[in-house]
Amino acid sequence: MEGTLDLSIILCLHREGSLLTATLQSLRDAIFFTRADGLNVELVGVLDDPDALTKAALVEWSAGLPCSVQIIEVNNKSLGLSRNAGSAAAHGEWICFADGDDLISYNTFSTFYSWARRWGPRVVLMPEWLLTFGGRASVNLVLPLRLVGPLNLLTSNPFVSRICLHRSAIGRTQFVNADPQNGYAYEDWHHHCEMIACGYDVQPAPGTILFYRLRDNSLSAFSEKFSSRAIPPSSLFEPDVFLHRCQDDYKSYRSDRGGECGGLLLHRQSCGGVLETSLITAAHRIEAAIGLSLTELPVATPLSEYHKSAGSLYFRLCHAIRDTAVEHVFITGGNQRQFFGGYGLFGAGTNQQNQLMLSFRTDAKPNYPEFIHRQGRAQITDANIIIEISHDHKANEAICLKAIQSLFGSQTRISIGNDEFGSAFCRRFGHALGISEGFDSNARINLVDWR
Repeated sequence: MEGTLDLSIILCLHREGSLLTATLQSLRDAIFFTRADGLNVELVGVLDDPDALTKAALVEWSAGLPCSVQIIEVNNKSLGLSRNAGSAAAHGEWICFADGDDLISYNTFSTFYSWARRWGPRVVLMPEWLLTFGGRASVNLVLPLRLVGPLNLLTSNPFVSRICLHRSAIGRTQFVNADPQNGYAYEDWHHHCEMIACGYDVQPAPGTILFYRLRDNSLSAFSEKFSSRAIPPSSLFEPDVFLHRCQDDYKSYRSDRGGECGGLLLHRQSCGGVLETSLITAAHRIEAAIGLSLTELPVATPLSEYHKSAGSLYFRLCHAIRDTAVEHVFITGGNQRQFFGGYGLFGAGTNQQNQLMLSFRTDAKPNYPEFIHRQGRAQITDANIIIEISHDHKANEAICLKAIQSLFGSQTRISIGNDEFGSAFCRRFGHALGISEGFDSNARINLVDWR
């Protein structure tokens, strides 16, 4: 059967209960529309530790679909692992993902397939529009990778999780188990990074819409509350990969410094006619919370000077130290002299020619960050490379995290000063990184107090 189907739709469900009614109706309309276009599709329903209501709703609904259906049960309690299970069972040439909370425009799968055939197997497709409803209403335009630029992925996820990709990509990149209780989250953001690292393009399919339901008890809300709000280590941020994938974006950003980075809001007339079509009306008939007044809201884009500047600092950091063998890294919030005043307490046995200091300063103007690469400063002799990075606190934390995850080998010792920056960083990432509070000779990363 493999290769005989055009599309496999992977629907991952957990315990959505009554919310499924609108979701399943939306999917049914999209599947019937796709079949009317002559495409052969299948549905793979993945029930991950479901309740009885969710399981019964899927079985009853799927019986009336004009396509083949598989239903599998797992106990992953993980959206990423359940997507992997569904992908492994799928037979379609192209794989599309769906979740239990949200709705899609009825033309989504048909349009995905049309553009997938045009762009080829090295593309990841997603809806062009993201319309949120429920807790907050908003209209967001999803832009292609060439316009967003991979630098943005360091501190933001400019894309959406409802993707379509060729089955050949499944073997290259799996979804991770991003368990917030282990410190990390956002398996979709991580997956986007991995696909870009592998050289895949990201493209929105013109004229398609994801209607995203905002609710307090969603997985996204749980991740915001209980995780460090960061993704697990990704190969995109390894120095050679990041420098290769981001070089054009970095050159473009540096040449455009001081100019407008795309703008945050678009005028209505710039957005084409998609928001004035029957797509929103059809979704409104299924789910009344999707208001027709959405067409009157301003349109936001993911373009941001802030995210680009943070990514560019990490790019320069990768370039500065990628070929440097580092045995010991010192991280401080800016007070270098105070840090090295207590160096003798924990520096014994290290080679002073293989030491690096990262000094993070909080800048009052985060859109104009600074990066100062200083080597062999006479007044500070305990580190042979000193790099100062200045941005706001959030960006500094993200750069520091990626540096620890990706720039330094498993044998590199890391000492984080117990100053304002270091203590805040360890509160947020200590669990995920396994940071030891107080010097422990057996620990790789220590939060140390030199005062």
